[in-house]
Amino acid sequence: MKKIIAISLACFFYTTSLFGITLDFYHLWPKGGPSMVDEILWDATKQFEEENPGITINWMVDGHDQWAIKSKAMYTSGDVPHVMATQPADFDAFKEQKMFIRLNDLIENDPDWGVIPGSYKTIYDPADGGIYGIAFSGYFEFVYYNQRLFDENGLEYPKTWDELLNVVDTFVAAGIIPFATAGKDAWPISIQSHYLMDREMGFDYFYDSLKSGKRENTWDNPGYVSAFDRLAELGKRGAFGDDVLSLGYGDAGNLFYTEQAAMYLQGSWEINGISDLDIADNIQVGNYVSIPGGKGDQTAVTRGYGKSFAVASGLPEEEEKAAIKFLKHITSKEVSLAMYEAGGELTGTNLPDGATPKAKRLMTAHFDVFNAAGSSWAAYGEFTLPKMYAEWDRVGQQLIAGQIDGKAAAKYLEEQRLKIHYGE
Repeated sequence: MKKIIAISLACFFYTTSLFGITLDFYHLWPKGGPSMVDEILWDATKQFEEENPGITINWMVDGHDQWAIKSKAMYTSGDVPHVMATQPADFDAFKEQKMFIRLNDLIENDPDWGVIPGSYKTIYDPADGGIYGIAFSGYFEFVYYNQRLFDENGLEYPKTWDELLNVVDTFVAAGIIPFATAGKDAWPISIQSHYLMDREMGFDYFYDSLKSGKRENTWDNPGYVSAFDRLAELGKRGAFGDDVLSLGYGDAGNLFYTEQAAMYLQGSWEINGISDLDIADNIQVGNYVSIPGGKGDQTAVTRGYGKSFAVASGLPEEEEKAAIKFLKHITSKEVSLAMYEAGGELTGTNLPDGATPKAKRLMTAHFDVFNAAGSSWAAYGEFTLPKMYAEWDRVGQQLIAGQIDGKAAAKYLEEQRLKIHYGE
């Protein structure tokens, strides 16, 4: 039997080298689709095939909803393509099956690849410290602010908590909403919560509380109590306006775009829309404020990654080498530059050394804030189970409405953490 297998493998590798290799590549960006990513990824694939005539890429692509369904089915069956787009929730559910190759050594041995350290924990297994995917589709979450409104009210963009409270009070007195916020949708409130929690305790504390099995990293600690109290204080001072819980995503954006609100804590996906508005020249980008006595990096920023690319494990040697080569190509610095200049989504790799990209002003401003930060982390919501995140959102609504205080919020969320993430 072993001799037959050896002969078969020999024939396989001979056939592979004679007729070339075909790699199945499953993702969610169809050529000609609405996203700028579609054409960039297609062009990168065609370039790879031209530079590697012995390798053909079989595009297997679906829209987002169908991709989400099929991806789960692939995980369940254990039959994944050579290279595929995945996301943290799916990977976490099936990480023990080790369906993808570990990339740590490849990253370490190829510093020119330019993989950003802050992107590592997206497709990551804390049990073995393994990196199993390279982030591709990402975003920043910063504060957009209207410089004209700040100037007219004698204000500078705040860098500290006390400065933020002064800005809030001044705008409220002037009849201007400090933060445009979609309270009805809840998740924009949680962006404020993420930043406050991170400033108080740091990313590692949060991550380990959910992903590394550190049950002792409780959420009813003094730092998180303080973070939730600060969120409640913003609500009490009118930072989000009187009708915040009735506002959807579009409503909040309209308040900012029509200059009824001075600040908008949102993602880099807003760039293209803002750049086309008459008020575009008034809009600047800033980091979240620092917190006195906080244990976290006070300059850290959100650079999140919703989707990543991974290579299937257990492939024949030649196919694995080809798949790794393709992975490096579609997550290269050059592709990162193309994404940057398109003004939308980000990748988990740096720009080419010495690059002088042509990009929209606000995209450049985002990178200026990012480059000045001491560290970055993916949005906290990417590491929580859906039920936990839903509870978190609901508590955020209660906090800004003045229905509960920080201590009650922390106590309840700690109970939910143990129940949902630890099964207690």
